[in-house]
Amino acid sequence: MAGSKLKVIWSSFILVQDINDLLEVTEDHKVIYSKNLRLSPLEIFSDSINFNGDNQNLIVTLGGNKLVYYSDPQVNVLSRPALAPEDFNWESAYGLYVQGKEAMDQKLFSQAEEKLEASLKADHNYLPALIKMTELKYRNMLYSQALEFARRALSIDTQDGGANYYYGLVNAILGNTIDAKGLIAR
Repeated sequence: MAGSKLKVIWSSFILVQDINDLLEVTEDHKVIYSKNLRLSPLEIFSDSINFNGDNQNLIVTLGGNKLVYYSDPQVNVLSRPALAPEDFNWESAYGLYVQGKEAMDQKLFSQAEEKLEASLKADHNYLPALIKMTELKYRNMLYSQALEFARRALSIDTQDGGANYYYGLVNAILGNTIDAKGLIAR
């Protein structure tokens, strides 16, 4: 890499604020570039230096630790599992619930409803699916249906936070003030 250049480009849109901090590039704990940056949001800074080192062993910092970038793609790689066990049953009540929950997280609501319905078909009293279906029906402004799912969930676990939350919200919308407040005669 004789005669190579290292180009440093910074845009303060990353932090969306004024920048008045030290930008440093290090290689093997040796500072090879240092510059105090004073930038407004969306302002771009660019510079280049002669560089003959290992471009996979660079660390770029701004303000000490406000932003830290490692050029080595293996740094900060998580060791947590990324794949489900091969024998996991995606057609079980739990497997279908997980698929429905993930679809909701991705805003794929019709797919979420399909998977949650399948989960409840596999086990009509599966509490997590009941609560997620309550949330989905509430989101779709189908309040009477949401209330039925919330009631069924609460009949299984009266202390469940999600079931109580949606039960209160739906009852408030439907004008059932006493139930919305959660007043329970014991």
